[in-house]
Amino acid sequence: MAGERWLNVKRPQSYIERLEQASELGAGRVKTSVEQIDRPTAMAEQMLLGLRLVREGVSAGEFAARFGVSLTEQFGPAIEDGLHRGLTEWLDTDAGPRLRLTRSGRFLANQVMVQFMA
Repeated sequence: MAGERWLNVKRPQSYIERLEQASELGAGRVKTSVEQIDRPTAMAEQMLLGLRLVREGVSAGEFAARFGVSLTEQFGPAIEDGLHRGLTEWLDTDAGPRLRLTRSGRFLANQVMVQFMA
């Protein structure tokens, strides 16, 4: 199931029934809705979802562990643009650096995130 996206059954009761009767993960999904996700898309989505976490942002270490490449190697120009425009910032934490939106960046999040999709 890695590298896949799918829809779950829409009706909550049907979803619950499927899960109760199932012996496998993903029993609640609609099998005809499976979409393959390539590596660049997965990386961009990691950034989009992570930047939505206003306080936490995206962990540089977790990104590198998952994809085998650093944030700056993969998205250097997008990161530099955000830093230069004051829309993103690096946050130093005990677990390592994290990239997050600044207060100004939260208001212009779509402009920031489109850079990671290019």
